[in-house]
Amino acid sequence: MKRKDNLCIVLADPPNPESNPYGTAFPNLGLLYLAAYLREHIDNIEIHYINASYSMHDHVELVEKYAPDIYGLSMSSPFAQIGYNLINEVKLKIPKLFIVCGGPHATAAPQDIFRNSFADACCLGEGEETFFQLVISLRCGDSLNNIAGISFRDSTGTITTSRNRPLIPSLDKIPFPAWDLIQLNDYSGCRKAMAKPSAAIIASRGCLFNCTFCSNPVWRNERPWLRLRSPENIAEEVLLLYNRGIREIYIRSDEMNSNLDWAIAVFNALAKLDLKDLYFQCNLRAKPVTKVLAEAMKRARCWLCHIGVESGSQRVLNGIQKGVTIADIENACRILKECGIKTYAFVMLYQAWEVFSNLQTENTMEVAGTLLYIVKMRLKGLIDFMSCGFTTPYPGSDLYEIAIKNNLIRPSRKLVQVITPQDITLQLPGTQLWKMELLRRFGLLTQAMLFLLASESYRAITIRQNIQHAAYKLRYFLGLKTPK
Repeated sequence: MKRKDNLCIVLADPPNPESNPYGTAFPNLGLLYLAAYLREHIDNIEIHYINASYSMHDHVELVEKYAPDIYGLSMSSPFAQIGYNLINEVKLKIPKLFIVCGGPHATAAPQDIFRNSFADACCLGEGEETFFQLVISLRCGDSLNNIAGISFRDSTGTITTSRNRPLIPSLDKIPFPAWDLIQLNDYSGCRKAMAKPSAAIIASRGCLFNCTFCSNPVWRNERPWLRLRSPENIAEEVLLLYNRGIREIYIRSDEMNSNLDWAIAVFNALAKLDLKDLYFQCNLRAKPVTKVLAEAMKRARCWLCHIGVESGSQRVLNGIQKGVTIADIENACRILKECGIKTYAFVMLYQAWEVFSNLQTENTMEVAGTLLYIVKMRLKGLIDFMSCGFTTPYPGSDLYEIAIKNNLIRPSRKLVQVITPQDITLQLPGTQLWKMELLRRFGLLTQAMLFLLASESYRAITIRQNIQHAAYKLRYFLGLKTPK
């Protein structure tokens, strides 16, 4: 690509299938961060964001309309096949367009992307500085060989992978996402909310823990494994969003309480904004949760906390290296309840792990026990909402390596358009598929029971969204084919 005074870039999400009701809740923050970083460092740049709400046909037409110099596609593993198809369609229409993939799938499985699509390059890991340098090199016609953190296809078709790129040490130095690229009303936002419209932010990057099912290890090319934005920086972005009309914010960091002092400081900073019609929800790990933290959350009007319970079996929690106990989960929920904060439990069905290289699996009795445990916790008033899905092996996770080693991935699931939590992707020794389906339906009934008992489910601002979601779950429960 020759140097141009005006540079046009399209950043995009693959089309969201109807079988995934969550895909259009929020914009892709990773892409909005990329856009903001490019704007700060490059003059005369035009950036367009194509979100996941467009069909394949309309998406490709938009790319043709914008006629970009570079097309960047965010790739996640559950929707990889859709991404491959999209790349190939775009390349067919604009053969000379340089296509870059980023995100978790590009980082974990770049060879799969090159094998299945005509992508030209993948950004590996954190993307802001890598994509910026890639854009500059392409603009000036320089070689890509000296760019850290990429894998690319050269003119001979050979795939070359460069050295790892160091992580950005200070998250505060990264500009806020380019919120002006989106229309807030294009996104459904939080399905459970005290106010609308809602948005999501990221307060930290990384995770200190090693749960076997998580693909977080793909981001760990160096320490520290966890980096935190300052409370002041977070509060500044929150105020920016508030001034743009946002009235509820989901803090979507993996967990807010990896560093307890920092978490308390963040919620204290949010409380000091004194925005009495602004609400928050966040993700917490079951340990550590203290009364001081819960009180700080309450003062900041954080009303809902999402907790990865995963299983009601201590054997399973130990096997998947969750690092918490049943007592930790109950203690966290009790403290939050005492401070008037509601809890949303995430549950995963049919886990697999290894002990001294020997395969272990969660059996049907343990899965049933987990769902009964959630019911008991609801009866005690300690859990308000829950959702459940089958455990899925994502590239980059320990579970994925275990599944490959033990031939656990169902052949029928390897080439589907999209993998959702309703899909059984693992074939576990000694576990019959009909039992797995039965337990999933039991899980849906449990979720429905908690939903019906919660007064928040009937709030006027979210009732339509909740009914649509309930209809989606009902189709699965009745065995009706969900659109792909």
